[in-house]
Amino acid sequence: MMEKPRLLFPALYPFSILSPNLKTPEHTTQVNIQEVLIFKTDVKTKADKLQIRKSLDKHPLVLQWNIDLDDVDCVLRVVSKYLTHNDITNLITQQGYHCEELA
Repeated sequence: MMEKPRLLFPALYPFSILSPNLKTPEHTTQVNIQEVLIFKTDVKTKADKLQIRKSLDKHPLVLQWNIDLDDVDCVLRVVSKYLTHNDITNLITQQGYHCEELA
């Protein structure tokens, strides 16, 4: 009997992958290729947050985002399957704010 493929962190994989060797639906494995991108910003006030909200809410590739205005680094977290750190940095800096990747 063939063993089901195992993935690390299966909850992070939302679409099904069907292996060519496994032909039945019960052998599907959940896969989600989301990434959480994390940044240090100078978005410090609610007014600043509203300004960047316009761009982030309208962007079709941003699945979720939040910013911690209480954190000293005003940490921005963005969930996306396809965007890179550079994409988000460019989007935020176009709004007039500083944004750099946190490692």
